[in-house]
Amino acid sequence: EEQANLHLRFEGYSSIFKTRARGGNYGGGVALFIRDDVSFTESRILSSLDLEIVEISIAYRNLNFLAVSYYNPPDVELSAAVWKLLDESKQDYIVCGDLNARTKSVGCNLTQGNGKILDEVLLSYNAISLNDNDFTITFHSYSDSQYSEILDLFICSGGIGSKKLSYQVINNSLLCSDHCPIETCLDIICDPANRSITTRLDFEKANWELFKGKLEEIYEGNNAILENNTDIESLNDFFVKSIHEAARIAIPVKGSGFRGKPLPKHILELIEQRHALKKKIFNIKSRGKFDHLKPEFNKLGKLIKEKIIECRAESWKRFLNKIGTTHVSSKPFWDKINQIRSRKTKANYPTLKFRGNEFKTDRHKAEVFSKILSETFSDNPVVNEEHDENVNRKVSEYMNSNSSRANLSDDYKVSSMSVLKTIGKLNSHTAPGCDEVSNIMLKNLSISAVNLLTKIVNISLEKAVLADSWKRSKVTMIPKKSGYDEDPTCYRPISLTSCVGKVVERFVTEQLSSYLENNNLLVAEQSGFRKHRSTQDNLLFLTQKISETIARKKKCLAIFFDIAKAFDKVWHKGLLYKMIEMKVPSHIVKWVESFLSDRSFQIKVGNSLSDPNPISAGVPQGAVISPVLFSIFINDIPIHRDKTNKAYCLLFADDLVTLGCYKKPGHILQLIDRYLKDMETWLNNWRLKMSAHKCSYSIFTKANASENIELKLFESLIPYEKHPRFLGIKFDDKLTFVPHIEELKTKCIKRLNIIKIISHKSWMLDDSTLMSTYYALVRSVIDYVFFAIGIIADSNIMILQRIQNRALKTIFKPPPLTNLAKLEVEKGVANVKNRLLTLLINFTERALKHNNPLIKRLRDEYKRGFEGRTVKMASQTALFCLENSI
Repeated sequence: EEQANLHLRFEGYSSIFKTRARGGNYGGGVALFIRDDVSFTESRILSSLDLEIVEISIAYRNLNFLAVSYYNPPDVELSAAVWKLLDESKQDYIVCGDLNARTKSVGCNLTQGNGKILDEVLLSYNAISLNDNDFTITFHSYSDSQYSEILDLFICSGGIGSKKLSYQVINNSLLCSDHCPIETCLDIICDPANRSITTRLDFEKANWELFKGKLEEIYEGNNAILENNTDIESLNDFFVKSIHEAARIAIPVKGSGFRGKPLPKHILELIEQRHALKKKIFNIKSRGKFDHLKPEFNKLGKLIKEKIIECRAESWKRFLNKIGTTHVSSKPFWDKINQIRSRKTKANYPTLKFRGNEFKTDRHKAEVFSKILSETFSDNPVVNEEHDENVNRKVSEYMNSNSSRANLSDDYKVSSMSVLKTIGKLNSHTAPGCDEVSNIMLKNLSISAVNLLTKIVNISLEKAVLADSWKRSKVTMIPKKSGYDEDPTCYRPISLTSCVGKVVERFVTEQLSSYLENNNLLVAEQSGFRKHRSTQDNLLFLTQKISETIARKKKCLAIFFDIAKAFDKVWHKGLLYKMIEMKVPSHIVKWVESFLSDRSFQIKVGNSLSDPNPISAGVPQGAVISPVLFSIFINDIPIHRDKTNKAYCLLFADDLVTLGCYKKPGHILQLIDRYLKDMETWLNNWRLKMSAHKCSYSIFTKANASENIELKLFESLIPYEKHPRFLGIKFDDKLTFVPHIEELKTKCIKRLNIIKIISHKSWMLDDSTLMSTYYALVRSVIDYVFFAIGIIADSNIMILQRIQNRALKTIFKPPPLTNLAKLEVEKGVANVKNRLLTLLINFTERALKHNNPLIKRLRDEYKRGFEGRTVKMASQTALFCLENSI
């Protein structure tokens, strides 16, 4: 850095700069460079602050905002007053520079003093970080090659955030600096609420009566042929082609240049009226003649604005309603959110590098992805040959026996009414498979088409046959983390299969699930993919048992297991063997065998498809029946059932934890050692793998003394983990949930960015719509910790409350010093602590009503174990806050 003694000049640019006011040779400063065609004036909003800052006010096309360059030295406290003054100015702004503020909220490795201040800024003001989707390093230390961090940031108002097109860190070895430049592009033309979309069918403009009429016409001319046909392939082919033919005349296509949704006709008519008035009032030749129409002109303008706000709010509400109650887990919701964060949402894979080779074209990228998935969807090697042969023999004998060819009982046959009911519940936004038949088309079938679909379902069930197109999947690869990596193993597949095939799957799944539940064939410890069960069963059980152990001044040893690629490595013959052992109805076993055989997939990159590749192992991703099949396969995994209530197991799909409570570890370690040996045998028998280093163990205790415990799996040590993660929750050895609350705070700050963006006036969304978005986007992740409300400290609950406070300020824009507790009451919003407690009460009441075995056991053991104990001891447990409810 050098002291700038001369005016900084670059051809085509003006400059505003401020040199560092320090003695000695310590030079440097801050500057802004403005292209000559951009109009600006110097600003003095921050002039009262003695900081290294320069600021200007920019007016360019449709953009009016403050631009601030701010350098904060590493030994100086970050000034929150910068954002306080900017917030009070009521102007949009963008602050850029090296803030020397490290916080996990913007992707840093840790949170330090200035980082905590920055977190406060993001919570307290209408400020967002533009890098919330890109955690690329911006600083590389010359003196310490091991140290790198994110120090350079754009912090802007929600209005600027809504115009963000892209953000990137520019890594260029020719730049002689330990800092990398950061760049953001803003949209200076388009309305931020509109987004370009790709060509597809416009279902909102579909003429469904015409669609049904065309289907009836097609079926009427082919009734005789269809009536006597029992070939699943030809029937499915006719069914699909008839839908395509009806769609061609009844569903228009959206053009690739279409941007957003046009305004409704009644609003366009109002705009035309206002334009006509404008021509009269402001016509040079008739100036002054129509001044009496100005009030009407202004009134129309106000009315148009109100109608547009209502229209956009209604559109956003319809969108939230369409994607259902599980907003945060739905793809359409995150597509919309990612469009808001940045308009560059189209997959743009870089040159991929794998095993020393580069793959540049879409075709080559598709093939390398295909090669990786082919290895994933293949069986693990045989370990126990004798067991393997026994399984294969029993399955072959069953499939060749008469018992597997029994006729379909009337109890299992499907009626047209049940088909209508099933397709009526389908998600209209699910993408189609290779046959390009969407759920929304199935929901609008004519009576004859429904009858044919019913016939297809029954033939599939009775003959245990599936159409070939149902077994083909179209796969798109998406990054496991944000950003597109050059390593193809850093991507995960999203599979699209036939919606028609999924309808058949739903009936088989319903019959199979009913059989398993009615006969109590699934272990009570399994909470995954079961009616009236959820992750909260296991989280509450685990938290209560650990808290009980700590209250008794004992210790709790927990082992968290990780089965490698469990869903993708299910051994097909092994699964069928277990279904046979469970005496599952023969038509279901036979159907599942057909469902799993001869499957294939293709990878799609851009407009290129890989060659088809076979799938020889695993339950198909995206298939309706796959979760139930996996539950059957993992059902006999070793489970602790200790009568002394000192050892437990919990299972959610393939997430397994086993725990033991003790004062002295001797007996528990013997139990655990036997359990691990049983686990090794089970894994070997069923062709699954589990690496010790991917598993972990933790010891929960209030004591500080650590123990040297050795746990081995396949002769390898299982590592100790102070902060284990289970079902999305980060636990800690003292059971304070402080690490998880910190993570939750970081996640919520990022999600609040979206609220700040869409609350800007340019989006024209009303308060109730913004609150619906807050509930879906932010409050939903806060709600997930309700199981621990009984033991989370009030100071940590206050962190979550402040997140809600920030959202309320952003949405309702109350005057300064407004009592936010009163605002919550006025707007009908429950405070965080009361809401979490209510959720826990409602959850336990529902669980007990539906005879949830885990929660019933938890309640009974709590009552027995703490009856007559001191309130002080019981109050340390998760269930104490429910004393009056259970």
